[in-house]
Amino acid sequence: LVREGRISEETNGVRRIIKIKLRLGLFERPYVDPERAKRIIKCKEHVEASLEAARKSIVLLKNEGNILPLNRDIDSIAVIGPLANDRETPLGPWSCLGSPEDVVTVLEGIKSKLSRNTRVLYAKGCDVEGTSKEGFREAVEIARQSKVAIVVVGESRDMSGEAACRAYLDLPGVQEDLLKEIYATGVPIIMVLMNGRPLSISWAKEHIPAIIETWFLGIQAGYAIADVIFGDYNPGGKLPVTFPHTVGQVPIYYNHKNAGRPPLPDVKWASKYLDAHLYTTISIRAWTKLHEV
Repeated sequence: LVREGRISEETNGVRRIIKIKLRLGLFERPYVDPERAKRIIKCKEHVEASLEAARKSIVLLKNEGNILPLNRDIDSIAVIGPLANDRETPLGPWSCLGSPEDVVTVLEGIKSKLSRNTRVLYAKGCDVEGTSKEGFREAVEIARQSKVAIVVVGESRDMSGEAACRAYLDLPGVQEDLLKEIYATGVPIIMVLMNGRPLSISWAKEHIPAIIETWFLGIQAGYAIADVIFGDYNPGGKLPVTFPHTVGQVPIYYNHKNAGRPPLPDVKWASKYLDAHLYTTISIRAWTKLHEV
């Protein structure tokens, strides 16, 4: 009908929207039923779909010496890193109805796979950002007491998404230093990445035997990651973007005009002067040609 000129593209677009609303019963029931929402949101089927999506999103970047999968009968495991027991980061920057209390952390997922005979030790090591290395000693100590160290590093949820640019693509803060300290113990390391963009992990690529890219996997993140680590799921995900060896390989130009950066103290999301956000007054004049009748 659009091609024949009988209806416009706009009319055709609105018609599709109305059809969907009719199928959903939104004209008969235009308001949300809170009780129905409670029954449906995060129901069993939703959680199962979340787990399956999380599993399929995981990318195995490296598995030198077939360190993965781990044996469930392993004597001891050290779980280390600022994101190992984090409930917010797996939700990502746009979580909508996702709640931290619903998130299964990597630490919890790993514990769920093991018997009481396996000793699971945990240390945060450091924050995602910042320069403090006070937690390094505890992380190194538990690594030395374990057969393998699972180190969960990357970016926090607010470092990605809208108005969240970064000047460098290295692991933020002192996370790479933490990796190097644990590597120096000689304990085999499985590196788990959580991030919303490609990162420059050239040192880890050369030294860490196993690297898993997990992105932000949602509420079932811990179970999905543990499924891969212990061989209950064979990761088949592929990288949708290229990881640069170094930041210098990325074709970013210094003389581009600012848009979303830098943010104003009270307004993060506006694009600043390009949308006249900083002007106190804006005058817009529109001209319309009048047609004689």
